[in-house]
Amino acid sequence: MPLPSYLKVHPGAAVSPSGLAVLRTYLTTPVPPPAAQVAASNASTAAAAADLEFTDWIKPKTSPLTVQPEFNGVPFTDDYKNWRPISSTDRFDNHTMREILGNDIALQAIAENHINPWPDGAAFAKVAWAQAAPDADGMVKTGKFIQVELMIKDAKKYASTDGWGWGRWRGDDLKPYGKSAVFQNECTGCHEPVCKNDFVYTMPFSGQR
Repeated sequence: MPLPSYLKVHPGAAVSPSGLAVLRTYLTTPVPPPAAQVAASNASTAAAAADLEFTDWIKPKTSPLTVQPEFNGVPFTDDYKNWRPISSTDRFDNHTMREILGNDIALQAIAENHINPWPDGAAFAKVAWAQAAPDADGMVKTGKFIQVELMIKDAKKYASTDGWGWGRWRGDDLKPYGKSAVFQNECTGCHEPVCKNDFVYTMPFSGQR
């Protein structure tokens, strides 16, 4: 409300009771409709569940899960969780979020700009999660774990598949994706467009050490 001394000079500045009611309504935070409240609650619950799953995913297991090699013989390594992130990607078509991790050899190759071709022993893990609904603050987080893919460079051992060993394990039980070794043709076919980048799609973040 204007000060009395101000109203003496500007009497038209007085606020009527109806105008004051309008102002109070304008300044009052609107209450979301029930549907919006339910949606926000569901998003919060989903985000909490996703956080719990991620916490479980990163903590060491007291009894490590026995994971079978892929049908082309590429072995699974749980040590990928200790590799460092080198990039990330989103798949808007299937609503997934993916983190790409690199082992020590890959990190050294990045630091030395020796990435085309990548040296033997370089390995990547692409970890995919479902994209959870935004939380109450609008933050988008990872949801349920979907799969991990490994890509291991050995020019001689994997000469028939562009010098790379390919593997994919899906679900919490890390079941091999393939039904036979033929599955790797999907991998090589998918990466053929980037053959000039040694069949690697993701360009790493700079400054890796």
